[in-house]
Amino acid sequence: MSVKFEFNNIDEENIIEKVDLDKEDCEEVDLDLDTDNIAVFADKREREDDAYHDYSEPYLLFNLAQQNLNVLTNLVSTLKEEEWSEDRYNWNDSNGDEYKDYRYVDIIGLCEDEDEDIYELIKNLFELSNDDNFNYDLDGDTIDIQILRYKEGGQYNWHADYGLSLNSNRGMTRKLSMSIQLSEESDYEGGELEWIDYSARHAYLQKHKGAGVVFDSRLPHRANPLKSGERLVLIAWASGPQLR
Repeated sequence: MSVKFEFNNIDEENIIEKVDLDKEDCEEVDLDLDTDNIAVFADKREREDDAYHDYSEPYLLFNLAQQNLNVLTNLVSTLKEEEWSEDRYNWNDSNGDEYKDYRYVDIIGLCEDEDEDIYELIKNLFELSNDDNFNYDLDGDTIDIQILRYKEGGQYNWHADYGLSLNSNRGMTRKLSMSIQLSEESDYEGGELEWIDYSARHAYLQKHKGAGVVFDSRLPHRANPLKSGERLVLIAWASGPQLR
């Protein structure tokens, strides 16, 4: 698919202008996908030419294009309370130490047959990121997408996604992970997505609505405890043959 980027639709703070879908007097919002201007990716670090190394960033940050953010916002507005399922458990390590509420979150899994536009958007984002940076062998038919809802006290402690996949019976494993903020920053406190890169540096996803990241599924990461409010986020994984 041929796509292009636009770098003139973000403000001085690198935040895309937002549309309030709740205002009755707002203009009609376009809910069709914009496949020409999918997102604005952050600039990659400049590297000198090196004949011996093909450098790959451990993660790519982006701001979702407003039109595509509208599509996700509309999806969230249609979710019903009975669709959410709670995933809450403790975990004991090999030393016998217990981690209470190791994961505590509400989940809705999306289905490609019912959410075709969402799958097209996420597949395009994975394709762009992989072609530009990771160059992994991916199976385009193995995409898993969920909507998460963190409430007060909700979290997901340190973990990595590699080694899990919907099609693990076919030798597939998660290789790329994605997260997109679907709540306004003012809607919650805490709950930061944090990860550790290849050089043991800690990084965080910006908290404004539409902020996103694609990262290597081997990176340790966590959703920090939510202190108050409610945080909605889309997460997704792209899988492929195990690394050898």
